[in-house]
Amino acid sequence: EHRHFFRWLLNCVIEEQPDALLVAGDVFDNGNPSAAAQSAYYELLADMTKVCPDMQIVIIAGNHDSANRLEAPRVLLSRHRVEVRGNVRRVWNPETEGWQVDWEDLMIPVTGKGGDRMIVVAVPYLRSDVVQNGCYSEGVNNFLRNLTERARALYPGCPLVMMAHMYAKGAEIAPKDASEKIVVGGQEEVNMEGWENHPDYFTCGHIHKRQRVWGTGWARYTGSVLPMSFAEKDYTHGVDLVLMEDGKLSVEQKVYTPQHKLRVLPEG
Repeated sequence: EHRHFFRWLLNCVIEEQPDALLVAGDVFDNGNPSAAAQSAYYELLADMTKVCPDMQIVIIAGNHDSANRLEAPRVLLSRHRVEVRGNVRRVWNPETEGWQVDWEDLMIPVTGKGGDRMIVVAVPYLRSDVVQNGCYSEGVNNFLRNLTERARALYPGCPLVMMAHMYAKGAEIAPKDASEKIVVGGQEEVNMEGWENHPDYFTCGHIHKRQRVWGTGWARYTGSVLPMSFAEKDYTHGVDLVLMEDGKLSVEQKVYTPQHKLRVLPEG
C-alpha cells in the first residue's frame, strides 16, 4: 500500500514540478522501523531527487519517529537537496554563558524557478525537554511565535511557510477512536488562536483527518496518506498543493485513492 502511494506521489511531482515537498512528520510508525520500511523511504527520496532535481525536500520528525535515527544521514541527504530536522539544536552563547536554540537551523530558504524566494520553517515534534515550560501549550506558543519573529527579521519580505507536528486544540479526530489522543495526550493540546503575526501558511502533521487548524484559512492538517484504522475508512487522502503568487495563497487537495478500500461488514 505504501509503495502504491509512493508511485502516485512520484507521478504528482513529475506532473507539477513543485519548488518544494514538505513532509510533516511520522515518517515511520515507530522509532525502530524495519529494514524494508527504511529501504522504501530512501528509494523514494532517490527517485524524487532524480525526477525533480531542483525541488527542495524538507522532512521533520513526528512523535512516532526516532529523531536521532531520522537525522543520522542528514549531512549526506542535504547534498541532494533533502533537509531533515529531527532535533532542535542548541548552541553555546558566550554572552549569556548558556545554551540557546539554534533558530537559524530551523529556517530553510527555497528559491523557485522564477527566482522567487520563500522560507520554510521546519519544526519537529517538540518534546517537553525542548519546550521546558510548566504549561506545554504555552511553551509551544512561545517557541513558534519567537521562531516566526526571528525568521521574519532575518528574511524580511519573504513569504514564510511553517511546518510543525503537534496536536492543535479543537482538532477533529475519528469518532470512537482515540488513538491520536492516546499518543500525545490531551494535556499537550496547543491553542494558538489570536496569533496575529502568524506565518503566511502553516502545515501541520499528527492528526489523520484533513482539516483547518484553529478554524483559520492559513493553517491546515493535510491528513494521513492512508487510513490508520477502520474509524477512518471515510476519510479522503492525498497531498495539498500550495500556490503562493503575488502575496496570494491558494490550497488545492490532490486526492489519492488507496489501493484497497476499507469496508466494515455487515454494512448499514
